[in-house]
Amino acid sequence: MLISPDGTHVLIVKNTVLRGEKQEDLWLYDLKNLVPMRLTRFEGNDQTPVWSRDGEWIYFRSDRTPGQKGIWKKSARSAERPAELVKDFTPYNVYPVSVTNGDELLSFVRGINTTQYDIYALDLTTSSAEERVLKGTPYNELWHEISPDGKWLAYSSDISGEFNIYIAPMSVPDTDVRPVSGSGGRELFWSASGDRFFYRVPGLAADSIMFVEVSGSDADITISTPEKLLDVPFTFSKWTPDVQNDRLLVVYNQDTEDSEDKAVEQEQNVVRLVSNFFTELNKKAPTHY
Repeated sequence: MLISPDGTHVLIVKNTVLRGEKQEDLWLYDLKNLVPMRLTRFEGNDQTPVWSRDGEWIYFRSDRTPGQKGIWKKSARSAERPAELVKDFTPYNVYPVSVTNGDELLSFVRGINTTQYDIYALDLTTSSAEERVLKGTPYNELWHEISPDGKWLAYSSDISGEFNIYIAPMSVPDTDVRPVSGSGGRELFWSASGDRFFYRVPGLAADSIMFVEVSGSDADITISTPEKLLDVPFTFSKWTPDVQNDRLLVVYNQDTEDSEDKAVEQEQNVVRLVSNFFTELNKKAPTHY
């Protein structure tokens, strides 16, 4: 689930059934009139979509080519067929994660074996599909995002024995690594301005969303002490910001055992809009987005 950069649409992955087999396709919902538009149709399992920064393109993982997985590109505005960008013939996963301003770089995760995942970048400015390894270690580097200006890589790694957040300049992401969190950290995203990023810390009774501010150059980076933005009193599966409209979208499993609507299934996916998200943030750390 992802909000478009202009805050007007939500992109989701929806399960459908064709001849008894489940397929995952991409759908686009207009937040003004809630009209759905189907983007992909029964050509394979299409998952983990990512918006381009201008909202014109969608990058996603698909197994639509027999015998392989890959990363594909699809127009968000037309019925143009998707084009394949990254091919992967291994039995492991590959999926896109983030795009820099100007759609210059696409970062993605590739499985090396059953227990190891590394971070790569694809140059979108050329037709040669040139890949670059950003983080290739014996450990897992899964959740990550490149800053909008392409200068920083914030990522989560289990090098310490548990997943924590780190940051490194894109110029030397393997050698100049700075720790950010010390008590856990997973999914993360950058602000539109690129001067701060947010990440999730799993908890027993609630998950927390933390944020840090980032400034400086490659040689002289300043990272603020992590601060808690809010606790979420349920285990949420997905979250995404809407910077334009000051909202946070969260998908979570709702237990409906005590619900007034007994016809609703016991567990279902619910989308909630948390309004005034960035207003609350700016009370804690005033900054212009």
